[in-house]
Amino acid sequence: MRVWNLDSDMDDDSSDIRIFIPGPPGPPLVDVGSLLSPVVVSTVVTAPSFRRQRSFIKANSDILQPILSNPPDNGPWELYLYVTGSHTVTFENASNIKLSGQWIGSPDSIIYLQWDGNSRYVEGGRNEI
Repeated sequence: MRVWNLDSDMDDDSSDIRIFIPGPPGPPLVDVGSLLSPVVVSTVVTAPSFRRQRSFIKANSDILQPILSNPPDNGPWELYLYVTGSHTVTFENASNIKLSGQWIGSPDSIIYLQWDGNSRYVEGGRNEI
């Protein structure tokens, strides 16, 4: 990020205007699996491998509260779970997940989670189609 200081009278006072110009964007959003070739889950959804990851997941049967593995470190992690197939994946609050309420991921539903840098994923957004 670059910072530009604009000082109209060129003196050293606190009335300067600072303009922040954002640097390059953060890490890219990486797809794991795809609509046609999703990752099959049963009781565990694996931790993200990339800082920003969209995982296309498919269950062989309806799953209630699969285990969501913690990321490998406490850095900034973003995880989008996109449900495909014909079965639902349901998440509720758990020791490492904080949601605004139960999420029932039917096919084509997405939930967005952020790792809090310590011990849990926190919901950032959802749809339940």
